[in-house]
Amino acid sequence: MPTRTKSRNDTKKEVTEEKCFQLALDAARRRGGGTYKIISYLNGQNIDTRAKKDRPDLIRLCTNAKHEEVIVGIEHFCVNQMVKRVGDQYKSVGKELRGHIEATYEKGHTELETTGDVSDDLCRKLLEESVLLAQQANTPQYGGFLKAFRTSLEKHLSKADEYRANIQKFAGQKKIQLAFIIEVETAFMQLFLNNGRKTSIDESGLLPMTSDVVNILSSIPSDRVDYIILYFTSAAFKPNTNAIAIRTGNIMKQLKNQSVTIYKYAGIDKYAGIDKYNDGGVSFTPPEVTHRNEDGEYQAKYSYSIPPLDKDRNQRIWPAFKTAYYAHKQGVPFVATREIQAALFTLGKFVDRFYGVGTDVGVVFQKNVSQEVEKRFRDFDRLYPLPKQNND
Repeated sequence: MPTRTKSRNDTKKEVTEEKCFQLALDAARRRGGGTYKIISYLNGQNIDTRAKKDRPDLIRLCTNAKHEEVIVGIEHFCVNQMVKRVGDQYKSVGKELRGHIEATYEKGHTELETTGDVSDDLCRKLLEESVLLAQQANTPQYGGFLKAFRTSLEKHLSKADEYRANIQKFAGQKKIQLAFIIEVETAFMQLFLNNGRKTSIDESGLLPMTSDVVNILSSIPSDRVDYIILYFTSAAFKPNTNAIAIRTGNIMKQLKNQSVTIYKYAGIDKYAGIDKYNDGGVSFTPPEVTHRNEDGEYQAKYSYSIPPLDKDRNQRIWPAFKTAYYAHKQGVPFVATREIQAALFTLGKFVDRFYGVGTDVGVVFQKNVSQEVEKRFRDFDRLYPLPKQNND
């Protein structure tokens, strides 16, 4: 079989893909149940002899429950809430931003080895890029995330026949299967998980399973892809991880069999435009980097603000509020951002009716609402404090 010479980037890519799978296996081990069973099955013997491992990324010899040998290809890709629009497509750019930082670091390392010092310009650039990444990672963009998720999935689905053909080259008469491992990287500061009468706060940064994600996954044809592994990580530099592995076909049933709760999402960042980076209500200023002293210490200063309820932002609150209101009323699990949870807690009992359709929604409240609103806002903050800031 013809092979291509493997570059340094190829090697780094392979290490990243294998590491992601092993980390997903660790998370699955903690979760147990059907997820651990599936990922353990996929953790077979690596039989890939290609010099350049791609399309799909990993190829394994696995043994199924019938003790049959199966050749399984595993394709890895990453989606995150750091998104940009390219033409009519949406692209997750978390890896791209990290790539810029790594390139700057490598350049500085080479400079240090060559001259014994690192230039001031490179030090400033590295810190500035790192702060910009942190700012992006901590800005919720759920709507953009969904668009990027669908775009990336469709891109890989379009290559499924090619993946399967490449797996077949290693299979002979053996059965073949294809799995997608999707690294889902998010940084939600504080989410409210509402299930029945129970409300719990989630500050892990991870995305819970939402009905929007289930709808996207349900588009995967089971005759082309056999397994899905979702490996959830935090873009906010938190150590939390989670994994869910399922067979394709009837995604809702697969998740229900593993007791995975599916939530409706209620947050204004579902409705904002892709080019707006204050979807979560936070606006950052660019970092100002200064060289503090000759010991090599640098400092980055920036500020953030919560914009006022302008017409556009106010318009996006009501469809999210409506989602939370009716989910709560009907006993459907839903996940809300702090802003929407506070609105529901404070104003939910005073709703008279909603009007409008889609995202063009308004609400009419009962009379004399203002008499209790301020007290209920204080009660909400007392019951559900703001997340603690980690200054380490």
